[in-house]
Amino acid sequence: MQKTPITILILVFLAVLGFFVLNSSPSGSGEKNADVSLVADYKNGWYTVAGTSVHLVNGVSKIPAAPGSTSMITTQYFGNEVVADIDKDGDDDVAFIMTQDGGGSGIFFYLVGAIKEENGYRGTQAVLIGDRIAPQTTEFRDGLVIVNYADRAPGEAMAALPSIGKSLYLKYDPASMQFGEVVRDFEGEHTNTDTFARVSGHRGEKISALDVSVTVNKILEDSRCPEDVVCIQAGTVRVVATLQSGLGTAANQEFRLNEPITTEAEEITLTQVAPVPNSKRTIQDTDYLFYFEIKKR
Repeated sequence: MQKTPITILILVFLAVLGFFVLNSSPSGSGEKNADVSLVADYKNGWYTVAGTSVHLVNGVSKIPAAPGSTSMITTQYFGNEVVADIDKDGDDDVAFIMTQDGGGSGIFFYLVGAIKEENGYRGTQAVLIGDRIAPQTTEFRDGLVIVNYADRAPGEAMAALPSIGKSLYLKYDPASMQFGEVVRDFEGEHTNTDTFARVSGHRGEKISALDVSVTVNKILEDSRCPEDVVCIQAGTVRVVATLQSGLGTAANQEFRLNEPITTEAEEITLTQVAPVPNSKRTIQDTDYLFYFEIKKR
C-alpha cells in the first residue's frame, strides 16, 4: 500500500515524539539521575564548611560574602593530603587541608575528607584546625587522620609566627559523614573511640558522633570575659540546642559551658566556644564555633 504524504508526516511526528519521551524519562538518561555531589576528581567536589555547602572547581570556590557584595569568600585546596581507607570499606579515600579567606585578616585552615564511593568521591563536613596556622604533615594511623601543625602560644599576638607544635587526631564516622576529634589520655594513649568523641560545629549545623547529634539553634548568653579586659568573673555561654540520641529528641535542650548534660546512655558537654571575645569587636552568630564532648556511660 502506498503511503500518502499525510501518513508519512504522522509517522515522522510519532518517531520524533517517541525520541523525546524516551530521553526525558527517568529511565532514559543516566545523567538526569546522577548524584551531583559525587565527583571523579575531589578537587571539584562539594564540601560543607562552617555549615555552608562549598563547590570547588579546580580546587577553588569563590562566592560573595553577602548578596550583592563585592567582597568574596575564597575557599581553596591547600594540600597536605593523605590517601588511605578512611571509612574502612576497602578502597582509598583522601583527606586534605583547605583554606578559607573571608576577606578579613584571618585565613582559616580546615581538614576535609573525600570519601570514595562506587561512582566517585563524596565530600565531608570540614573540621576547623585554626586561624593562620602553619600546617606540617597529615597522617593516617590506627584508623585516625592526624594533622600536625604549628600554632601560637595562648595569648600570643596573631602577628607572631606559629612556633608551638600541635596535633589534631580525627576519627571518621561513616553514618554522619563527619570527623570527630579524639583526645589523648595523659600518657599519650588515645581514649576509646567507641565511647568518647569530640565534635564541633556552627549554629544551625548538625554535628554527630556515637549515635548522638547536637544542633545549636540559639545563643542565649555569652558573658565570657574579653581577652583584652580584666574581669572579676569569667562569665559563661548558654545555648539552646536540639539533642538527638537513641533515647529520643530534646528540641530545646539548654547547654551551659562546661556543665554536662546527662542521659541514661551518654554525657554531653559544651566544652569550648570560639572565638574568644574581644572588647573591640562584635562576634556575629555565624562566627561562633561550638565544641562538644560526648561520652558513653
